Amino acid sequence: MLQVIEDNNTQVKQIYQEQKERDLLQNLGSNYEDNKNFNPKKVQGTCEWLFGDKKFREWRDKDSSSLLWVSAGPGCGKSVLSRALVDERRLSTNITSTICYFFFKDGDERRNRSNHALCAILHQVFSQDTSGNLIEAALRRERFHRLPENFSELWRILMECTLSPDFGETVCILDALDECDKESRGQLINALRDFYCKQNGRSNSASKLKFLVTSRPYDDLEAYFGKFGTTTYLRFDGDEKSDEIRNEINLVIDHRMDEVAGNFADADRRTISERLKNMKNRTYLWLYLIFNTIEENLSLYRKRSSIERLLSDIPSQVSEAYEKILSRSQDQALSEMLLEIILAAKRPLTLEEANVALTLASQEERPESLGALTSELWPKENFQSTIQNLCGLFISVYDSKLSFIHQTAREFLIHPERQGKWQGRLNVPKSHSTTSKLCLHYLLLPDLPEGKEWPYQDRESSPELEIASLKSQDDEVEIVVYEDSDDIPFEADLHLASYIGNNLVAQDILLEDHGDVNMQERYYGTAILIAAEGGHREVVRMLLDHDVNIEFEGRPGGTALAQASRGGHKEIVQMLLDKGANVNSQNERYGTPLYGASNSGWNEIVQLLFDKGADINLMGGYFTTPLRAADAHDHRVVFDILLDRGADIDDIRGDYDTLLYSAAEEGEKETVQMPLEKGANINMIGGRRGTALHAAIVAGKDEIFQVLLDRDADVRISHPSYGTALQAAAAVGKEEAFRILLDRGADINARGGSFVTAFRAAVWQGNKAIIQMLRDQGAEDVDSHSSE
Repeated sequence: MLQVIEDNNTQVKQIYQEQKERDLLQNLGSNYEDNKNFNPKKVQGTCEWLFGDKKFREWRDKDSSSLLWVSAGPGCGKSVLSRALVDERRLSTNITSTICYFFFKDGDERRNRSNHALCAILHQVFSQDTSGNLIEAALRRERFHRLPENFSELWRILMECTLSPDFGETVCILDALDECDKESRGQLINALRDFYCKQNGRSNSASKLKFLVTSRPYDDLEAYFGKFGTTTYLRFDGDEKSDEIRNEINLVIDHRMDEVAGNFADADRRTISERLKNMKNRTYLWLYLIFNTIEENLSLYRKRSSIERLLSDIPSQVSEAYEKILSRSQDQALSEMLLEIILAAKRPLTLEEANVALTLASQEERPESLGALTSELWPKENFQSTIQNLCGLFISVYDSKLSFIHQTAREFLIHPERQGKWQGRLNVPKSHSTTSKLCLHYLLLPDLPEGKEWPYQDRESSPELEIASLKSQDDEVEIVVYEDSDDIPFEADLHLASYIGNNLVAQDILLEDHGDVNMQERYYGTAILIAAEGGHREVVRMLLDHDVNIEFEGRPGGTALAQASRGGHKEIVQMLLDKGANVNSQNERYGTPLYGASNSGWNEIVQLLFDKGADINLMGGYFTTPLRAADAHDHRVVFDILLDRGADIDDIRGDYDTLLYSAAEEGEKETVQMPLEKGANINMIGGRRGTALHAAIVAGKDEIFQVLLDRDADVRISHPSYGTALQAAAAVGKEEAFRILLDRGADINARGGSFVTAFRAAVWQGNKAIIQMLRDQGAEDVDSHSSE
């Protein structure tokens, strides 16, 4: 009987021990294998710049603990190399060695700290330990609260493991250490340095712990690793192997050409391959972008002429490739919203999360309920295609989660120097602020289901989180969780309440807490600016009852009246005007309230502002005048109102051409008809090339050219540079336009412009057909004018 009880106790203890081990492994576990496999497999014959190097082999075969730092520039295939080292077991020649790995990722809060790496390493060490003894070191320390977040305890466990006779040789690879949080990275490197310095003073043949670290060659990392002893540390500079890497990239080009362009003619494949191999700054990342672009558009490159177009359009560097990818979007505003959301996210968003966030961001009006929001979501089965249409290869979707294709993509968006449309277009604080608003919008939906209780350990583990409670007069409580950091979107409860639109809370703050109604917030100005922009009329009404400054101009977009006018909040506009707001306040970036309403297409607000004396001739804003702003966004009703109120359709102030000239140069046949029907002066010199007729000729807009002639455009008008329309056609080699102008009686000997005569323009351009037409028409010889 006693033996039975003892056996039962032993069985219970074993079950309890096994459960503890399972719980610990689950606690330490992560998707480290998926993160490794996210990177493509290497092409046969590549990565030999490291595999075949003597220094690498010496480190690999060394019979003691040591560290190898492999550095190389961005896009050189370091993560592909790391995957190959693991998959092909290139890190050791000993089949019993334990191989562990972790791939850091900036922007993913689950992969950007050193404790995340240690959790993954320990999980792999314990999982591969056939003795089952190594996990005991962790179980003894699991009493420490939230072990996975405690770097020091995780490191101590690893060090205890190295002292065990069951540890053997363990080789760990840490990929992209430069993407680890800087402070956390320093903590890890210091721990590694202490470990390897101690290895110099002792011989331990039973246990070996090796690390191979990859990163970019940053100065701070070089300084850190420079403090290691030379007997336990080696530096491998991949940039010194650039010739070998380029040769290996050529192998990838040949491999990918067979995969992607197998149906192309042999000559075409060779042509493309040779062009790619001759690109000076080719990298693996650049090549990946190029081939995926070709692969996605194979049907466009079936003809010889299209192959030539492809070759001429190949970007020479990664930043150009990124610019081209994002510029293909048919809705760049929506693309920017999505990129801001992904930039601010602390971890890769799921497709479902991104769908909700992007839908919220794209709505002109905040949804009234979760049901209303849900009805506006993109279809679940098509949303991944929507992502690809908006951002192409720039965003990767892996395991239904969104992330930037590469760290350089993130850096491209937040680059300190603006270039093109997309480089440097975003900034992190603004993206966080934008995303914070989306989260607030979602959390404040009235029918949002209650979530589970926020666990105590989450609160304790996140000291940067603070709970702000705002009590209103009817005892309803608004609770908002926000980060206590430099990126907090609002600096006072009044600003937060004004943004949310809770007028009762805002009033409590002013009356009970004696809040300053004109307190200025760093980014958005004062409470009334925030409320006016958000369309919270009851908050605005309440603030107007206090001594609020309605003429204060916030940094983003002018006064409260300008904000409300731009946002289409008619009732707020009326309230502010009734309080005497300046209808003609001006802001360099956003112009006047009239400009803002015209730019957004709010025709009723435009009428309201005119009724209060808005000056149509004031300049400001991106498009300079309200009329140009309305035209740029195709707000026809507003456009007509502005013309009826005296706007000049031929206005050429600022840096813009006339509307007719712009339409002739950049538009279509229909876009030219509108300004003509509205009375635009067809013969006005409205741009840098002359009249609208000049613009149509130089831009090659044949249909528009014919429309203008049919409207009796004057072919005799001369421009200082392009001369007459005939001279312009000769200068740019437009034979058909030249022939039509001759039939219309254009003067072949008219003088003016840079080339003086049409004959000289044709000679300079080298168009033999036009020269012959001039001779056939009896044009005066160019030499006859040489003495004049």
